[in-house]
Parts: sequence; C-alpha cells; structure tokens
Amino acid sequence: MKTLLDQQADVVKQELVRHGWQLSWRPELLPNAMSRKYETAVGLKEALVWIVPAQSDSALQLTAEYWSEGRNALSCCFSTILVAEEEKVAISKVSAFLAGVEKSITETYAVRLWKMGVGTNRDDACRNSCAS
Repeated sequence: MKTLLDQQADVVKQELVRHGWQLSWRPELLPNAMSRKYETAVGLKEALVWIVPAQSDSALQLTAEYWSEGRNALSCCFSTILVAEEEKVAISKVSAFLAGVEKSITETYAVRLWKMGVGTNRDDACRNSCAS
C-alpha cells in the first residue's frame, strides 16, 4: 500500500505529464525527476523538475532547473505541496509552479532568439537582413 506521500507524488507526476513533462531518461536512477525539452536558438535544451520529500515527509518540494547563460534560470521556481492537501489544491499548486517555470524559460536569451527566428536549422535572421 502506498503512503500518503507516494500518493501525493503520483498526483503531482500525473499533472506534470498532463502539461507535457515526462519521466527522466533514467527513471530507475532518478524516479523523482521529470523532464521536458524546449526548442532554443542553440538546439534542444532540457528542463528538469525535481519532486522531493520535505518537512519530515509531510510535504513534497518541487524545484526546477534549466541552465541558460551560465545559470539556473529556474532557481526561483519552487512550490511546497503538503501531503494532507486535497488533490485539487495540489493540482492548482503544480499548475501555478509550471506557469512560473514556463515564464522563466521563455524569458531566457536562447528561447527569445528562437522565437525571433534565429537558431539551429533555421535561416539566421541577421544573415538574412544583412543580405538585403
């Protein structure tokens, strides 16, 4: 039988999957990590969400990492989900957490360049504008 902590972790993982995240590349080694790839001007980059027990197993802590410009652009993204919280509250917290993750990633330089049309396997916007 699963503990309340494991049950809440399952709710969190299901919500992450609903938002396009998947288990990390080695779930047997990193069972509490979920990943998602993002297109950037320098190619695909991976973001990770970590789901770890906190507060003596009475809560789950969500943290994230996405390295850009030599730093973790998601260092300020975190959420605490109490084991005793109702499922709808946990889902709401995961959604709010992911909104912050998405916002932070889309503000990185490589993603902004990608959205402007610069990057891997694309015509370079500068080269195109200089040729005219």
